[in-house]
Amino acid sequence: MKLKHNTDLVRRTPRLLLISGALVLLAFSLTNCSSLNARQEPSVRETQIELNVRETIAAQQVARENPTATSGNSESTPQTPISIPTQVQTPTLSTPELNTPTETTQPNPEVELTENPPVEPPGDFESWMKSANILLYEDMVNNPNTNRYVKDTLKGMGIDCSQKGDLPCKDVGSAQGWFREDLEKGSIDGKPWDLLIVASEHKGGVTELKSSLPTDFFGLALEAIDRGIPVILEAGDLDRAYISTARELLERCGVSFESNWIRIPPARMVMFPLAENHPVLQEPNADLSFSNVTNLWTTDVRRQYYDIGDLLKLTPGGNATFLLGTTASETTAHGTLTSCMDGMLLLQTFSSHQLTFNSMKLVWENYIYNQLNQRFEILQ
Repeated sequence: MKLKHNTDLVRRTPRLLLISGALVLLAFSLTNCSSLNARQEPSVRETQIELNVRETIAAQQVARENPTATSGNSESTPQTPISIPTQVQTPTLSTPELNTPTETTQPNPEVELTENPPVEPPGDFESWMKSANILLYEDMVNNPNTNRYVKDTLKGMGIDCSQKGDLPCKDVGSAQGWFREDLEKGSIDGKPWDLLIVASEHKGGVTELKSSLPTDFFGLALEAIDRGIPVILEAGDLDRAYISTARELLERCGVSFESNWIRIPPARMVMFPLAENHPVLQEPNADLSFSNVTNLWTTDVRRQYYDIGDLLKLTPGGNATFLLGTTASETTAHGTLTSCMDGMLLLQTFSSHQLTFNSMKLVWENYIYNQLNQRFEILQ
């Protein structure tokens, strides 16, 4: 019995060894498969899920479009159901097989969205100029011995001014309070002004703050420029204002007070162009004369003492340009007409009525034309 038992054991040994070897190989294969799956990149596994999902969706699409193709063959191999994770971030697919085009909305280059579209002036400049909103202060309205140079010049350009405020051009005469109020509330229907004109020839007119509600013309001029409104400022009495109300305007302009232009006979009132090619001296009138003087401000009694205006000098680092002066060879001092703040301010420090109207109206036409052109460019 013992011998038979041993014989059976020997006979079964090869089979046991074969089964044991097979089990070892199976365990080794499963281990390698597990480690391989463990070493796979997350993006590869997610890509495989993406492929399976797309295949399932494609099969469902075919089934909906052609139900007989799937239901007719009952012996077809059923598809393995896909288990989709609940929170899976779709990876960026860069393989050629998965480079599926997607529809994107491209911006239309012809459509430009702007939150606050600019206000464009109507028509061309010449047409727009005649309907521009202009606020005019001119204190020569109180002098019966002469005409109003600025208002008459505007009328000759086809621009009528009204004191009622029913025209784009508003004339406040010498009423400083009206000027301040109209500047604050705007032109007709509250529209912004396109040009601010302050023509003050009377000494102390805009430089002395006398009333209980004084008007700071220099501060108002700066505020207008900061809002994109060009300014023409005639002020020839800066004796005290250059250290008070006019100080900031002169500093920002890039000029400083030099001296009074005083004690001169009419023959010495002649001025000289210092920047002949500047648009203010060329457009629309090129042949300007500054030698046709009058004796309005120089009577026989006060000839040697009347203050005709002021002389300015350039300050270092400024961008101001003297257009007129009392000395032909001097371009940095003795200035009487200044363009500064990128052309937004024309500062005249001589009296308009020291020249004849026929000469000065051409100068004022150039002032008005060029300052309105500044505004026109801003609006565009």
